[in-house]
Amino acid sequence: DNKQTDSSTTDSMQEKMSDTIKQYLKLAEQGDAEAQFNLGRCYADGKGVSQDIDEGIKWWRKSADQGYAEAQISLAKCYEIGYGVPKDIHYAIILYRMAAMHGNEFALKHLREMDQ
Repeated sequence: DNKQTDSSTTDSMQEKMSDTIKQYLKLAEQGDAEAQFNLGRCYADGKGVSQDIDEGIKWWRKSADQGYAEAQISLAKCYEIGYGVPKDIHYAIILYRMAAMHGNEFALKHLREMDQ
């Protein structure tokens, strides 16, 4: 009995997530930087879609190109460690600096730590 409830709850959650992904995709395709970032995160984490870091990076790049600091940081982290992209510390620093120029505290702090 509990298994049936668990299964229907999971199905309901998947349907809801699927609607969320569809909404993100619609907005992302219209150029919404926040939706592009969120869609990228869903792909990178495999939340509501099959995990696909290449697709995640694609959407983060679109968002970052519009100046969305969270996307710039996500991309910077990927370049810093070589996750889904070739490792490139110099490009990571550029991305962190772009986010820092928007006043992002994480980027500011991380740049200070990288300088040490």
